Amino acid sequence: MRRAPSETASPPSPSRRQPNSKLGPADVVTLDAASEMDVDTRLDSPPAPALGTEGPRRISDAELETMASEIASSCACFHLRQAARVVTRAYDRALDGIDLKITQLTMLVAVAKSQGRLSLVELADRLGMDRSTFSRNLGPLERRALVTLSAEGRHRARTVELTAAGRQLLAQAAPRWRAAQAELDAQLGAEETTALLRQLRRLDAADLVAAR
Repeated sequence: MRRAPSETASPPSPSRRQPNSKLGPADVVTLDAASEMDVDTRLDSPPAPALGTEGPRRISDAELETMASEIASSCACFHLRQAARVVTRAYDRALDGIDLKITQLTMLVAVAKSQGRLSLVELADRLGMDRSTFSRNLGPLERRALVTLSAEGRHRARTVELTAAGRQLLAQAAPRWRAAQAELDAQLGAEETTALLRQLRRLDAADLVAAR
């Protein structure tokens, strides 16, 4: 009897491999390239927004105008600083003839009142200044020989006193200061000026209490 011809197994499809078949070099390169493409795609894509979070809301022109108007009209610090600049210019004009600024006169007055009994740190605290600001303001007075600093001892902090030239300049500044003060009284009224000074002293005292 004739034997039936044996069936020849067809080669596996390129897209499907047997479970035990090994990958060749070309296959490894293809897989590596695909992995790199997948990683690059994930890196380039923007991160998904977190649940429940949104970007910053755009502030409209009307909202911006409302906020700015509220601060500009009712901020105590804004108006105090603006008023301080105006008042400072008025006092500086009065003292211009003796080459002195109102900030420097303030320093001379503080030094005169301390009479050498306060250390530099204590004097800076009385003026509401930090040490670096105090040193910057004191430096020009020292260079002009208007003040003199004591030597620093082992158990003694440095103090400052007016020199003879400093006393003379303070005496020259006093009538000019009075003229600027009279101008302010004329602008505000004597009672308003007194009330303003009372409120400013309250603010100063509150700051001193908070600093303790």
